[in-house]
Amino acid sequence: MKGDAARGKVTAAVCLGCHRLGDQGVDYGPNLTTYAKQQSLETLVLNISQPSNNISHGFEGTRVVLDDGMVITGMVLSSGDPLMIKSMGGLVQSIPRNRIKEEKHLDRSLMFTPAQMGLTEQGVADIATYLRSL
Repeated sequence: MKGDAARGKVTAAVCLGCHRLGDQGVDYGPNLTTYAKQQSLETLVLNISQPSNNISHGFEGTRVVLDDGMVITGMVLSSGDPLMIKSMGGLVQSIPRNRIKEEKHLDRSLMFTPAQMGLTEQGVADIATYLRSL
């Protein structure tokens, strides 16, 4: 499937809630401007379409359950006391260890699947083509 960079630029707006792209977006997932320069088009398509198959180092997810039942999912920045975790949108939270009931590393990516983001196969191809054009 051939991607279209112009369409991909528009479609890539869905990525900005978690990723930096140039001077836009949120510092949560890998910086897509830098990441795209290091990957082939095929690798970009695969990593967008199947995000749990290749999680970038440092972006592994953790699920934390607090003593009141609240669940926080994100990337652990510091596992000391307090635990520091960065959640979607770039929100960093500090959690005292005595409030943590359970802490479990996720076996999946924190990134949504294309279907969860409303992306079609063509949308994935367009985004990957756009990212490679940067």
